[in-house]
Amino acid sequence: MRGPARFALQYLIAIAAPIAVGQLLAGPLAAKPVQASAFFLCIALTARFLGFGPAVASTLTSASIFWTVVVATESNLTTVQAARLLMFVTASVVVASVSRQRSKDVRLAEETYRTLVELAPDGIAVIDEHGRLSFANAALATILGADDRASLTGRELLDGDRAIDLAAGHTLRPFEQQWVRLDGTTVDVEVAAVPIERDGKFVGHLFVRDVTDRKSAERSIQQLSGRLLQLQDDERRQIARELHDTTAQNLAAVKLNLSWINNSPLISEPVLKDALNESVSLTDQSIAEIRTLSYLLHPPIIGEAGLLTSLQWYVRGFEQRSGITATLDVPDEISQLPREMETALFRIVQEALTNIQRHSGSSIATLRLKREPNRVRLEIEDEGRGLPRHLRNHDQALAASGLGIAGMKQRVRELGGRMDIRSEDSGTTITVTIPLDE
Repeated sequence: MRGPARFALQYLIAIAAPIAVGQLLAGPLAAKPVQASAFFLCIALTARFLGFGPAVASTLTSASIFWTVVVATESNLTTVQAARLLMFVTASVVVASVSRQRSKDVRLAEETYRTLVELAPDGIAVIDEHGRLSFANAALATILGADDRASLTGRELLDGDRAIDLAAGHTLRPFEQQWVRLDGTTVDVEVAAVPIERDGKFVGHLFVRDVTDRKSAERSIQQLSGRLLQLQDDERRQIARELHDTTAQNLAAVKLNLSWINNSPLISEPVLKDALNESVSLTDQSIAEIRTLSYLLHPPIIGEAGLLTSLQWYVRGFEQRSGITATLDVPDEISQLPREMETALFRIVQEALTNIQRHSGSSIATLRLKREPNRVRLEIEDEGRGLPRHLRNHDQALAASGLGIAGMKQRVRELGGRMDIRSEDSGTTITVTIPLDE
């Protein structure tokens, strides 16, 4: 109903309501305070639901009836009675004004809330105590691919455990899920939920963000990081082969030539022999260093002798080069692991020990490798100064710290594993767990 008809109906209700109240409360059984309170309630309701104009009409009607039914029935009309009527009218106007303002505030708050919810870029939903959706804003309908929000009513958005926690009044911190849209495609979302108590039960307000693009970008970055690590390993292998097969062999030939010259009868001067002997010694040293560098770049013994032998060889060399006491705790009966896993574990140990030597100041390092049911567990521990405090609890800061941690994490991620870092003032422990398909 619109226009004049609605306007006329509002005023008709505003006038009829006090008349009905006066008829119901007429007689000796209704005390004057009760009658006045009833009129006040009638005026307040009129102001709340019909507006200020109808409330004024209701006030005038109520005053007339109050005078006729209540005040004029007394035998003697006095100034006090007139004052009572004036006070009634004044109080009625105040009640109408207050009710109108509160109604206006409520409507403004409702309109503001509705506007914010509908224009929000993230999905907003309300679910009942059974976990079924009862309201969805436009953004959530878009996320789920629904043209009509009514088609989403009754849909379950949370898994059983989270729905139970929310119904029990527990706030759900942001977590990631994959939802199936109405067209059968999937969408990655980040969800947070807060419980709201209604009638002794908790309903949930959900806040949903579409993170499909972000997750896709993360997967692309991970694939790129994995590819870069693979290219790095391939480049290391190529450089190691060149050093071993070409440079080291050339130096070996130089050594043979120097030795032949040194043994020649044409060289009799002691000074020349000393120089030649020193050159042979330097050549031997260079050959040893190049072979060590070649093995560090790409240890061929991983594929030939396995991870345990490779770690034992590397730890012995690390102790000699760094002066740090390194303890390797690996069961002798550990069986061979997949090739890519052995390479990743060796690289992680290599990077971690290098970090200990360069940054921790620790005099000892302990490595523990254990094969557990369905997984492999590696721990690397030192007793140094630990990571800087501002880096200890922030993965992004750790990744940007230049400590090689990002590469270590990526290697573990490529194998579906997890790497945790616990750092304190008295040392750092790196724990790697990688699932193993038996």
